Amino acid sequence: MTRLSLENLRVMRGKRVVTDNVSLDLGPGEFVGLIGANGAGKTTLMRAALGLIPAQGASSLAALAPDARARQAAWMPQGRELAWSWPVEALIRLGRKEFWFDPLVE
Repeated sequence: MTRLSLENLRVMRGKRVVTDNVSLDLGPGEFVGLIGANGAGKTTLMRAALGLIPAQGASSLAALAPDARARQAAWMPQGRELAWSWPVEALIRLGRKEFWFDPLVE
């Protein structure tokens, strides 16, 4: 069972190619590090894989309906200030539509 499959994923920003021909298959329990220089396209690749920005090629997550995608993946971008003092786990559950979690109850 594959959790994430990308096939020839390509992202354009205007006329500039940001990522090109990215293909991979990740299964349950696999961990992958995405590293590179600032501006190399790491965040762009993640956003495209999640279907948050337009891309050419195929992404198994981007192909899902938003509610099904939220059950499979959570995206917590770096450097965002939050208005609430909630733990990260609560914010991710909120994004995944797991509303039963009450961050005020420990």
